[in-house]
Amino acid sequence: MTEPAAFAFTVADSAVQNSENRTFTLRGLQPGVGQVRLHLDGPNGFQLVRESEIGVRPTQAITTTRAAKRLNPSEALPVGSELLRDYLPGTGQAGLSFSSLPNLNVPALLTELDRYPYGCLEQTTSRALPLLYFNQVAEVWVGQNATEAGLRARVQDAIQRILTLQDAGGGFGLWNPDSNVETWLSAYAMDFLVRARQERYLVPESAYQHGLKYLQEQLNTDEFGEAELGWRAYALYVLARVQHAAIGDLRYLHDNHLQKLPSALAQAQLGAALARYGELDRAREA
Repeated sequence: MTEPAAFAFTVADSAVQNSENRTFTLRGLQPGVGQVRLHLDGPNGFQLVRESEIGVRPTQAITTTRAAKRLNPSEALPVGSELLRDYLPGTGQAGLSFSSLPNLNVPALLTELDRYPYGCLEQTTSRALPLLYFNQVAEVWVGQNATEAGLRARVQDAIQRILTLQDAGGGFGLWNPDSNVETWLSAYAMDFLVRARQERYLVPESAYQHGLKYLQEQLNTDEFGEAELGWRAYALYVLARVQHAAIGDLRYLHDNHLQKLPSALAQAQLGAALARYGELDRAREA
């Protein structure tokens, strides 16, 4: 809401003051943050003023359009504002990159990772985990890299955010530590934290060990349904990366539940965990 609008009315009859409803429709003219100001005047000089901010968002989801073109020597490529004519004013961005090889387009990929709109456990982890290896992949592919300090700051911020979602038992809630603990996502969060430490990011020792202990404790339960099997395979894989998995748990899951694992991903995680303990025959079978 970018243009001020005012609505005024008077309730004259005291008999209806507590029962009369008025509805106003506010139209957001462009994305951004609008302000609503409520001013009430009453008998005996009574006044009440309240202000609130209202976020205005487009109903259209974010879209990305890419185009690749080969430029011959001395060929011109006109680029103008018409690229953004189909978008709401102020919401579009255009980027241009050149390369003599197939272009990984590092800046665009970093921008897309930042488009995750919320800060829940899954999205925070998903946007940060690829950054652990981003420069390695970019340099191998086309010799590009992003600012090392910038990437490390973004990953470290994600680590801090994820740790605010850890509860007293070591597990992680979706939105805050008081949310119900998400077992699979807790393994996902710990997978990220394990990898982050291996890439020399700062993960506090107490919270780190607390998370590993949570995974170990959950593996001691006797729940082996389809959903639990997928989580068990992932938790064992995460623990195996730091030699905290019990080899007996790995063998038991393989020998008794391999064909019941809910996905190829779970089978691969179990196989990778077994391989880290030298169980190569079982790993190949998984």
